[in-house]
Amino acid sequence: MLLCKVVGQAVSTIKDQRMERYIMFIVGRIGDDPNVVLDRFVALDTVGAGEGMMVGVIQGAPAQTALGESVPTDAAIVAIFDSVSMNGKPIYEK
Repeated sequence: MLLCKVVGQAVSTIKDQRMERYIMFIVGRIGDDPNVVLDRFVALDTVGAGEGMMVGVIQGAPAQTALGESVPTDAAIVAIFDSVSMNGKPIYEK
């Protein structure tokens, strides 16, 4: 699972019908500095996330399994974190 931050939303009026019920968010991987968002990509939301939240993202075949059906995606948001700490220091609080 990747630690990511939701940085935006992607809207598509034309998409595979299996994706219709999911919101597409732009997420960025978080490294050592929580204020720096690394590589960005689109992930389908399964848990009701929102912009600015720290989330857990899975990729590849596990992402498709998390959606419970064969949805054409490479990334899915599967957790919303209430708090995150690194090296004993809190870096995020919901």
